Amino acid sequence: MTSARPRPSRTGFTLTEVLVALSLSLVVMGAIYSALGLHWKYSTAGRVDIERMQLVRAVALRIERDLRSTLFVAPPATASSDSATGTGTTSAAGSSATGSASAAAGSAASATGTGSANG
Repeated sequence: MTSARPRPSRTGFTLTEVLVALSLSLVVMGAIYSALGLHWKYSTAGRVDIERMQLVRAVALRIERDLRSTLFVAPPATASSDSATGTGTTSAAGSSATGSASAAAGSAASATGTGSANG
C-alpha cells in the first residue's frame, strides 16, 4: 500500500494572469491619461476664451466712457424755455421746427436759441 502524500500547493499567479492584469492596467491608465489630457485642453481653451471676453468687455467699456465724455447731450427742453427763446419746438432728433440742421447743431441751436434755418 502506498500512501498518497499531499502535494504542497504553490501559491502565486500564472503568467497568463499577470499578462491579463498588466494589459488591463495599461488600458485603464491610458483612458485616465486621455481623459486628463482632454480636460486640460478644454480648460485651457475655456480660460483663453474668458480672458478674451474680459478684454473685449474692458475695451468696450473704455470706448463707451470715452464716447460719453465727448458727446454733448442737451438737457430736455421745457415749454417755457422754448417760448422764451422763440425757436419753436424741438423734435427728438434735435432739429428745430424752423428748419433742418444736423443733430448736434440743432441741439446746440435749440439750447441756446440762436440756430439758423435752412430753406
